[in-house]
Amino acid sequence: MGVKEKIVDALNDVDFPAGKEQLVEHAENKEAGEDVLRALRGLPPADYENENEVVRSVRIDPAEGRPESERAVQAREARKHHTHLAEHEVDG
Repeated sequence: MGVKEKIVDALNDVDFPAGKEQLVEHAENKEAGEDVLRALRGLPPADYENENEVVRSVRIDPAEGRPESERAVQAREARKHHTHLAEHEVDG
């Protein structure tokens, strides 16, 4: 089971809308794994309407286990697609 599926499982009985801290606390109480807690702690502070919104907002590292050079390329590409960055903050 991947991290996103684990997140959905950990949050299946949350009363939405829910804020980041509420989601983290709920997952801690359900003794979710460290990967789920790390992902939820990395969420932007906001109120989330449902599990799908949470999963879309979670940053998961798909480069885990890849060489550092490939991870750096992936990180640069990901930064290009973040809409919250000003044009001068985006590489290339």
